[in-house]
Amino acid sequence: MVKGKVREDSNFWWLPDSASGNLLAVGLGHHRPIKDEDNPMSLVWHRPLEVSKEPSDNPSVSSLDYVDKWRGACNNANVYRTLKVFDVKTREAAFLGPFLIDIDNSEEDIGDALGIARCAVGILVDSHKVDKGNLRVFFSGRKGFNIEVRPESLSIRDSVTEQIKSCGKKLDKVIKALRSSGQIHNGVLNIVSTKGTCIDPIYGNRFGYYLKHPYIRLHNSINSWIRNDCKIIDRMKFELSIDELGCLSADEICRKSEILALDFLNGVEGA
Repeated sequence: MVKGKVREDSNFWWLPDSASGNLLAVGLGHHRPIKDEDNPMSLVWHRPLEVSKEPSDNPSVSSLDYVDKWRGACNNANVYRTLKVFDVKTREAAFLGPFLIDIDNSEEDIGDALGIARCAVGILVDSHKVDKGNLRVFFSGRKGFNIEVRPESLSIRDSVTEQIKSCGKKLDKVIKALRSSGQIHNGVLNIVSTKGTCIDPIYGNRFGYYLKHPYIRLHNSINSWIRNDCKIIDRMKFELSIDELGCLSADEICRKSEILALDFLNGVEGA
């Protein structure tokens, strides 16, 4: 449970030391396993005490202590929290984070997405001077990787509105650097490799910065989806150390993700 100072191993590891976990809240969400052709935005999204057809940017909120209970209620599958963290009393957005680079390959070419994740970490460390202790890397469980960065390490601060704008500008710079390193010249600005790996424009773009995708999948939760043969596939979103990012193959990462999900589900069934 989150009490006072937020745990370093939690979904809220990136919050500043001054933040008190028992004074903060988030919106929570869950959806059923989906097919490739399903649009997540059109699904029925379930949230505590309500049902909605869209993941809301300003939902009813729950204390940080409730996050683990929400996992349990949803069997830890397809569970999300808002990128915004709210003041538990005022219900106003107090923090936005972490700074997120969401790397996806729609063809599930994990090897290509892995190469982009390695490049992105290099850009953050070398060009943006982010200490490796201020970033974390996760395999999302299916199409790619999430890189999380402590906002303070990128001088992202002030109001949440300003944080969104700053995050958008930082992400634009990372995308530009990735496109330059891969010699990409097509007109789709968030595609960063010749094999179609892209960066999700979470914060909008230079024509208008806003929180385009308000939710993030919880750490160590199961990404569950329906394959074309109608079989449900389960993989765990899990953290990779920087060393693992550099040395593990795409196949090894996917296999580990499947084993972690299976171990969890077997534990649930045997409980």
